[in-house]
Amino acid sequence: MAGFIIEKILEVAKEKGLSFAKEKWFENKIKEEITTFDLDFEREVLDCNSFELFLRESNNINKIFEFTYGSFNNKYKSDAEFINEISNEAYNYFNYYKEKIGNIKTDNKDVFYKYFERLIKIINELIFEKLSPESKSIVKLVNKSFSGQNERILNLLEEIKNSQKELNIDVSENEMINSLKSSGLNFTEEKRIKIANGQNIKGEVTVKYNESISKFKNVSELQRYVYFTQKPLNLDLISFKLISGENVIEELLIESNYNGPITKLNFISKGEIELLKKSISDSSSNSKARATLSITPVKEKDKFRINLEDDNYNIVLSNIDLSIEERKMVGKDLVAVLSNKEQEDSLLYIKFIVTFDSKFITNTRVEIIPRKKELAIYHLEKFNLFLKLKSNNSKRLIGRIIDNCEILFEGNFNVEYDDEMLAREIEFVKNVIYIQDKVNIKVDLSKEFTDEDIDEISKLKEIINTGKIELRDRIITAKINQIFNLSNLLPGKEIAITFKSDEKYEIFGHEVDLGTLLYVYSKVKIKSINKETFIGETIEGTKKLCISPKYYGDFTFEEICEREGLN
Repeated sequence: MAGFIIEKILEVAKEKGLSFAKEKWFENKIKEEITTFDLDFEREVLDCNSFELFLRESNNINKIFEFTYGSFNNKYKSDAEFINEISNEAYNYFNYYKEKIGNIKTDNKDVFYKYFERLIKIINELIFEKLSPESKSIVKLVNKSFSGQNERILNLLEEIKNSQKELNIDVSENEMINSLKSSGLNFTEEKRIKIANGQNIKGEVTVKYNESISKFKNVSELQRYVYFTQKPLNLDLISFKLISGENVIEELLIESNYNGPITKLNFISKGEIELLKKSISDSSSNSKARATLSITPVKEKDKFRINLEDDNYNIVLSNIDLSIEERKMVGKDLVAVLSNKEQEDSLLYIKFIVTFDSKFITNTRVEIIPRKKELAIYHLEKFNLFLKLKSNNSKRLIGRIIDNCEILFEGNFNVEYDDEMLAREIEFVKNVIYIQDKVNIKVDLSKEFTDEDIDEISKLKEIINTGKIELRDRIITAKINQIFNLSNLLPGKEIAITFKSDEKYEIFGHEVDLGTLLYVYSKVKIKSINKETFIGETIEGTKKLCISPKYYGDFTFEEICEREGLN
């Protein structure tokens, strides 16, 4: 039976135009889930021809998919209602077929219910798996936040039903719902959240029109505005919706009779949902009170601990403590600076600079600076953050409060380094950290560095790490401080040159003791020579090495030459 169900799921998913139906991960997941699921029922009464005939002949597999993938506005209020109906049909068909062929019927209705409950759960989870992380988060948050309210309403509905039975009054479901509505509770019938075609979910709050908020896109923007301006905001709630594409999949009507102008705001975080939930709950407890979305400013001195996310909602930096650093007027605009200036344990100084005109946020930008510009480890933290942002192709930064997952701000941020430049900067800073540890010097990175400086750092790291570096000199000029027999050293002759130097290696104003350095040139052509000066030119294939025996290892000159192939 598993093979038939797997084949049918894949077939219907493609017919419904699901964007991921042809992807291999979906097929593999279907096979894995359904095969495991089918094994759990193989010893039950369902493992027989009569149940498979029910699925095939009466086309109930299609009915299941029409329920899970199809119209949002179907007649079923919940999964349980649909599962109860189809499991009863399967039970009746099963026993009809058994009686027809002279076999024993079953009275185990429960196993039919469990089968379809599990099958529908698997199909729903497969659709849910393809949603974006943000959509998944919204669906989970709404389910969690409002499940209590739905449960409360259903319990009250059950109480009304029982009380009517006790009084021997026959009352319809709709009459009970109307009775519940008139009790002052803002009631919405329970609806299951359905997700079709892998579409992303968005939340929408509708409030009575208010010109001062008409340009804001979401509740988070309003919260930021209130925080920066320290002005409270009260809005009249009309409705709360979850939307997938053009379909409303969950709706909570707060003021159903209002027909005036409205403003729509998206919501995207747990903090926003909790704020809405409280407003709705407050209105439910008082039938005469209107539901008001109240946003009260947090005190300026309060800190927010946030995670920094890229525009794909990946965390790129954790545990940043933000508070208002400055608020000032620039012309007619209010400029507020939110930063982690007081967070001494953070390597980076992060500033979010928000500009408002008289009513609206007009610009938000982010600055990221090493807290101690002179220290290499602080620069490395900055460049590693930039590397994450570039690899994710992110152009914005999001600050999400850790405690309630609410977005505190979003800001434009562009990494002004191309890939090659960023890689070069990271290598340079890592080299500085390495040599500081090895030779006990401090390099002040607050100063400007030339390409030559960067090259010198790289060479010093190589000497410390390997005991040698390759030289780039093409022309060699040396002073002769002792008398040689020059008769055999004529211009044009090729010779090998070695010499030692006890001079200290100088870098950024520091002298580094590398010990006695040994310079070796395996093949040099003499250009000119006299009793005071030697000038030579290296030729192709010349080995040119500077060797530090202190870091190279405990070898004699001859052993070093042999190891390096200097004959």
